[in-house]
Amino acid sequence: ARTLSSTLELEEVLLRIMDQVEEMLNVSAGFLLLKDPSTEDLTFQIGLGQTKNIDYFRIPKGKGVAGHVAVTGKPMHVEKKEHPIDFHAQNLLCVPLVLHNQVIGVLEVLNKKEGHFSQNDLELLASIASFAAIAIENARLHESVLDERDRVIEAEEQARKALARDLHDGPVQLVSSLSMRLNFCQRLIKERPDQLVKELPTAMQLADRAVHQMRTMLFELRPLALEVDGLESALKTFIDRQQHDISEKQPTRLNLTIETDNPQGHLTRQDSKVETALFAIVQEAVTNAIKHAQSNHVQVQLRETATALYTTVADDGIGFNVDEMMETYSQRGSLGLINIKDRTELIGGDLAIRSVSGKGTKIRIFVPKAHQERLKKRGQSGVLSNSKRVQTGILSKSLNGTKH
Repeated sequence: ARTLSSTLELEEVLLRIMDQVEEMLNVSAGFLLLKDPSTEDLTFQIGLGQTKNIDYFRIPKGKGVAGHVAVTGKPMHVEKKEHPIDFHAQNLLCVPLVLHNQVIGVLEVLNKKEGHFSQNDLELLASIASFAAIAIENARLHESVLDERDRVIEAEEQARKALARDLHDGPVQLVSSLSMRLNFCQRLIKERPDQLVKELPTAMQLADRAVHQMRTMLFELRPLALEVDGLESALKTFIDRQQHDISEKQPTRLNLTIETDNPQGHLTRQDSKVETALFAIVQEAVTNAIKHAQSNHVQVQLRETATALYTTVADDGIGFNVDEMMETYSQRGSLGLINIKDRTELIGGDLAIRSVSGKGTKIRIFVPKAHQERLKKRGQSGVLSNSKRVQTGILSKSLNGTKH
């Protein structure tokens, strides 16, 4: 146990598991398989001895000795004379890797070099497997934390770049134009003061636009309306500002609909973390629809029931292939959808993304209002719930989408 817990690197943990198995059981071959949560197939992770150089294979759910052990959770000792065995083995032991009463994989050894496997051998392998399951979980958690740290750093870097770009393309350009206009006005005072009356309104318009853009940026960075008045007020302000800013550039129309069971007719104030996350999700989704989806209409809907909040952002833009987008997102230099997914998981919500080529995209988020229910759902999702080696997709559906 001490040997297995002395490292948090997953590859090193797997190597040490197999080294201990080989040393303590004196076998010719063996391998460790982990369960793919999405299919419950067993996937090869590492081998020893004669199976050490195997690259990869999968065992469908319930197939063979390993599949049977993974389904039943019970160890098996098989002799060739009693049962057909793969890998040209004469005998084998197979035990489940169990964590929190769930089978996460199996550990199988083949062909004892001297004699036959005994009950003591089976119990020893089961003991190694119990420590191995804990070590694998610790390594997965460590790996996930490192991945999350890298994601946070990348998100911060992107936020800084976006802020610098928006400042340069917006207020900085306007202030620069204002400065040149004021210099021109200064010359007019000396040379043609009668023309000054015509120029000052233009300078004032530039100043007003610069102030508006800076206030919009400050609102998006820290929406005080969210802290003071809640999600409903903040979203109304956000949608109004976005509509004002895009009305002169493109024909996209934004619409916000709020439905609630609250007798007062307004959304009930929620936990600040929930409100902040939902605001950021809507902000990200609407911004993506405006900048990238070529949408004519963007519909934002919030519906509150006695037990949950339902948030939908739908556009009629070009659509995209959800699976392809998620697989290649890190190479695109943008983390928009990843941020939406992570924020949803952090507040214990469910996310569904549906996109159809040429027919737009719909993002739906379900969040329970009960704190304990959100905590329970957080334990079933997020970066710490799945192994990095076994990839699972976002809760999504993409119908003949195109790359976006």
